[in-house]
Amino acid sequence: FVFVFLRESFEAALQRYHLIFHFDLALDMKVADLLQLVVSRMRESPSQYQLGNARHAMLLSHETIGLRLLSLVNKGKPRRGDKQIRLRVMAITQELTVRDLAGDKTKYAAPVCIEGNRFIIHAAASCFPLRNGEGHGCVSSLMYSLFPFDSEQGAGASVIDECPGDQDICNIVSSRSSPHPAGPSSVSAPAPLVGPLSSEPTIRLPQYSSFVQSESILPSSIWSSSHTWSAEIYDGLYPVESFSDAVYDSATAGPTVSTLRVSGSSVAAIAAAFAVKIDDAVSAGDFSCLLSPRRDFEVDDGEAFSHGQGIEREAIFLAFSEFTRHDSQWLLPRCDDMSTIKTLVSGANSRWVSPSRLQNMKRFGAIVAFMIISGQAPSPLDPCLLHFIAHGCNIHSLHPSFVGEWHPELRANIHRWKEMGPSGDVAAFEYHFASYHDMQASSLAIRDETMHEAIAGDMLYRSIIGPESHRHPEIRAFVWGFSLPCPDSAFTFLDVLRKVDGGSEALLSRIWTAFISDFVLELTLLTSRSPLHHSFLA
Repeated sequence: FVFVFLRESFEAALQRYHLIFHFDLALDMKVADLLQLVVSRMRESPSQYQLGNARHAMLLSHETIGLRLLSLVNKGKPRRGDKQIRLRVMAITQELTVRDLAGDKTKYAAPVCIEGNRFIIHAAASCFPLRNGEGHGCVSSLMYSLFPFDSEQGAGASVIDECPGDQDICNIVSSRSSPHPAGPSSVSAPAPLVGPLSSEPTIRLPQYSSFVQSESILPSSIWSSSHTWSAEIYDGLYPVESFSDAVYDSATAGPTVSTLRVSGSSVAAIAAAFAVKIDDAVSAGDFSCLLSPRRDFEVDDGEAFSHGQGIEREAIFLAFSEFTRHDSQWLLPRCDDMSTIKTLVSGANSRWVSPSRLQNMKRFGAIVAFMIISGQAPSPLDPCLLHFIAHGCNIHSLHPSFVGEWHPELRANIHRWKEMGPSGDVAAFEYHFASYHDMQASSLAIRDETMHEAIAGDMLYRSIIGPESHRHPEIRAFVWGFSLPCPDSAFTFLDVLRKVDGGSEALLSRIWTAFISDFVLELTLLTSRSPLHHSFLA
């Protein structure tokens, strides 16, 4: 339905569950590109919706998008019986543009789709049901129960004192029944909206009924013939040699972005100013201004003037160093002296993480991305962690050969665990389980084949990613910042990492292997014509 009388309440609920978006769009933008942009924003939102594109060799790209365009029924006039304004799924062509929708007053641009200076486009999730990052489809049933229909008397929606959190949804849904048990092909539910296209577009998505009980974030087994990893290869799309230039050009493709200027009396002052600009980009949800191909980092102390890429790289490194200097707040030591993201609140209590903590986590993620763009390794973060994030937090992306490059002992341990089977002696794994699982290996003495295989995945996950789920709000905030979203160009840094020549494995290996972690170690590779002075080594 299109909500008129309960519009503000309905849109507030959509906002709470990250199902409404606002954009400034060009009228010539393709509708297919707009829907794909919304899919990306939904995946990167705190709800991390799972919207998989359909896969079929004979289908064109615009026919596989995870969203479907909705049009008005009967020119947007209320139905006689229940006075509801209905929507239906419409097919789109590759050439359909926002201008075409705005000019069609019978299906898309009727008065009910205009709110002030906003043009509202409605879209429906093509999957059934619409699932969030936890795998739950309960938000669909919740929206049905809260807004079964639009009502002039305001009786169409149930009243709750506070919009429930993700962990409360299932409890609410279980005590309510959905008046419209819509199936996959039904769009008679509240339809998410793809809003104002002229100055501030918006988007809503329909809800479906479902209740999923699953808390596991890991598969039943890893490194087996039934779970192999094969990353898609994009030769030539982002050359490794000119990676940073390719990133800046891709992030600002289409929109005109002005020159980024950051100046200060010292490099430290520039680093602080750059961090402020990152905070501004986080608040705006758009990093386009920081990814301009034209950038000028300047040091002017009144006596000398310096600028250029060297200043830029040093400023980015100093901004990153603010986090490593206070590593106990941001970094959790893991395997082989590398680190993962530190969470300050346990998963059981994660809904109470402070907004300032999430803001800082987003800044941390963004600065790590800029470190990689500038060709600097954000050590001690584990490159396996960033590879995992780049591939949608898919544990299968951490395949044996890649893990073995960075953690050969861990790989050997996991192989030994899998090979010994559920009847094997766990004593040899005491150090591992004490270090990363906070438990004695003897606790696992009794296990069946299924549990034994699943533990291998847990060994890999805890040694690299850490004890908390990657769906933890603090980690999700880091991932969002690391993605450097640019809505106008539909750019995300995660996409670039996957599409660089050789994939993220090749790029991360190149950056980390160029990083000198211990200068004294490198002295063994140098030849000196005279003995080195003792103070030089001190």
